[in-house]
Amino acid sequence: MTDSQGRQLAWWRQRLADAPELEFPTDRPRPARPTGARAGATRELPDALAGGLRRLAGTEPSSFDAALLAGFLVVVNRHTGQDDLVIGSAGPDPVVLRTDLSGDPTFQELVHRCRDTVLGAAAHRDVPFGTLVAALAPDHVSGRHPLFQIGFGAAGDGTPALAAGEPDRAGPDLEIVVVDTDGGLGLHAGFSTELFDADRVGRLLDHLVAVYAQAVDAPDDPIGELDPLGADERATLTAWGAARADFPADESLYRLFADQVRRTPDNVAVTAGDIHWTYRELEARAGRVAARLAALGVQPGDLVAVCLPRTADLVAGILGILRAGAAYVPVDPDQPAERMALILGDAGVRVVLAPADADLPAGDHTRVVPEDLPDEQGPVADVAGADLAYLIYTSGSTGRPKAVMIPHRNVVRLMRATDDWYRFDETDVHPLFHSAAFDASVWELWGALLYGGRLVVVPYWVSRSPERFHELLRQERVTVLEQTPAAFRQLVAVDERRASRGELALRAVVLVGEALDPDSVLRWFDRHGEEHPRLINMYGITETTVHVTYQVLSRELLARCAGPIGVAIPDMPVRVVDAAGRLAPIGVWGELLVGGPAVSYGYLGRPELTAQRFVPADGDRLYRSGDLARWLADGTLEYLGRADQQVKIRGFRIELGEIEAALTAHPEVTDAVVVVRGEADNPLLVGYVVGTGYDEAALRTHLAARLPAYMVPAHLVRLDAIPLTGNGKTDRRALPEPRHEIGAGFTPPTTPTEKTLAAIWAGILDRIDADRIGTGDNFFDLGGNSLQATQIISRVRDAFQITIEARQIFTHPTLERLAAQIDEAARPQLDAAELDALEAEIAGLSDAEIQKLLGGAG
Repeated sequence: MTDSQGRQLAWWRQRLADAPELEFPTDRPRPARPTGARAGATRELPDALAGGLRRLAGTEPSSFDAALLAGFLVVVNRHTGQDDLVIGSAGPDPVVLRTDLSGDPTFQELVHRCRDTVLGAAAHRDVPFGTLVAALAPDHVSGRHPLFQIGFGAAGDGTPALAAGEPDRAGPDLEIVVVDTDGGLGLHAGFSTELFDADRVGRLLDHLVAVYAQAVDAPDDPIGELDPLGADERATLTAWGAARADFPADESLYRLFADQVRRTPDNVAVTAGDIHWTYRELEARAGRVAARLAALGVQPGDLVAVCLPRTADLVAGILGILRAGAAYVPVDPDQPAERMALILGDAGVRVVLAPADADLPAGDHTRVVPEDLPDEQGPVADVAGADLAYLIYTSGSTGRPKAVMIPHRNVVRLMRATDDWYRFDETDVHPLFHSAAFDASVWELWGALLYGGRLVVVPYWVSRSPERFHELLRQERVTVLEQTPAAFRQLVAVDERRASRGELALRAVVLVGEALDPDSVLRWFDRHGEEHPRLINMYGITETTVHVTYQVLSRELLARCAGPIGVAIPDMPVRVVDAAGRLAPIGVWGELLVGGPAVSYGYLGRPELTAQRFVPADGDRLYRSGDLARWLADGTLEYLGRADQQVKIRGFRIELGEIEAALTAHPEVTDAVVVVRGEADNPLLVGYVVGTGYDEAALRTHLAARLPAYMVPAHLVRLDAIPLTGNGKTDRRALPEPRHEIGAGFTPPTTPTEKTLAAIWAGILDRIDADRIGTGDNFFDLGGNSLQATQIISRVRDAFQITIEARQIFTHPTLERLAAQIDEAARPQLDAAELDALEAEIAGLSDAEIQKLLGGAG
């Protein structure tokens, strides 16, 4: 390499330092073994437009190239939302072009920036592209062009020969060349057919033509005012997002329930263990609750907390509160006391339905005990659809949970708007699987009680045991099941071990709360087919009343779309917009906004936050979901994930800022950041903590007192300082992978059971080796969660031929204590000689052999 090339290489290193990866949306994920198949598309620019671009650029060829590049970068910006753009020049000897679009420059100013980009690259192109690739050493991905994925340039006269690509050394994913055609201009695109559909690339070329035309007419306008959408595409997007129907809903939920009581008084309304209350009996029980509330002075519009375990009285309590005209505030009895106190205080609750032995926080409230209700019936309050039905608290970025206010009419229209899809009736059986503090329970509750169906209350420990829950589905002949994808994945694993395929009565399985897990859906189809039951994906938001969209799943659909959420419920207008609130083009990711009669009143006592998230638009009121979605070419929606600091963990929406606030509230923690690691089907919260004197066990105790279990990070990583980028922001890419550290008091497993159990844990937990798990380690402190705990049950059964209960894992979470439980369970099933022989066999195996015995996955 010459001295000149060395200086130029140093320039490129500086120029491309910290260059972001271009996140250009594709129609399909990149295949593991690309074939390199490509196709082309073209558009012609009118002669007048071509002349306008030349006049705009002036006489210098570099300025003309810069003007063409500027228009293309505007389109790329709208398709990616990124301001720092790295693309490449088109052709066999490319250069990398990095341009900054920040600050919403005028088009003319952007042309100047692009001219500097083009001239800078041209002045340093003595470094061969292959040398530059070798020097910068980007991660190699099969079939992916190094350093850039989008190419753009001008070819002069004639039609360009665009890169055909090879299976392992492909050309750019998308390459566009502007061709001079006797005074006019032609746009020629070459693209990977494995990533893009032809209509997507055609729309992109149309966007480029539209931007060029507007830039010629108004070169001094900010680029944010250039609109790539044509009239036809805008009309299509508007039609897809419009509400299609309206449903009357000016009624209270309790009145509708009472109407159902009159229609089917003797139908069983709720089953909970040995309790089987008819609709008449459930109404009477709710009436007794209402009478007790009335005696305490509860008035319509008041808020009453319900802090009951999953029993029939939970259902009667909710109905009794609504009968009294109040709104219910569900408080999970397993919440930490500090968080429970925060909710009760924030809502100003004066009355709490709770068992006599419940450990409620101190406060100015009266406890109503289900076992101590009067015999009389309380009145049915005069409540309208606009009155509040419930508050549900969700995570808050400031460390303070926020209460979503939902009126009766929102739920009433939800049930009516989806009735054509589900047709619930008296024959249906619905499990109340979810906590009342999770809005999925609203759908479960009223899907049964407004249609004469039967509601089966699922005890907490049954909901935590897929085996027992599967048995409950079979015994109770459940017909409609609602599950988060994480819980459904566990249920599928149990179902695959069952001998009979026809033992379930399910007609519909509704997946809610988090991103779809296509693998578990396909495994279910392998066993049950696609029709009986139907599997339905429903995207939803607490602030827009449980559900927003509806999509029946099929093999064909999942082959072309990983996160289909379908079409909006008929009375709900939706939009997909970019960061500036402009309609996102078809196929381009943007924030999903939801409007219509499903939108809640906002957040209790938080007017500023309500104004931020609930925005007026064209006479409607739209909720900014913070979720990324896009319109597919057939008018259905696909879901990607969160666009902000919120994440979904097992269906619960979490603000990472709330966890960070809880961490920094510890006196020995000076700074903290929380991120999500792991695979999409098993996301893990990882907390990075700065502080010198804190003890991890004490810090976890501190968090457990303030946060629900699903918000406590799986891993806590000690750092000297949080890494920062050059502009002072948290450098999340520089955060180290979590690694379980062996503490000073580490004691390795010694008994055969302990060694086998350590291997099981290592196979379930992420990033932890069996030899780093000690007898005193707690499964949940190592990063395990309640759903992963259920995997221990099946793997213990396979390894030891015994069955343990989920409760045992939670009450004996350390390796030593759970191993003792396994030994205790095994003893009655094996005589002394058999037990000695089993222990001798396991004792003679290495850790690797134990892993192999367990199937290689723990």
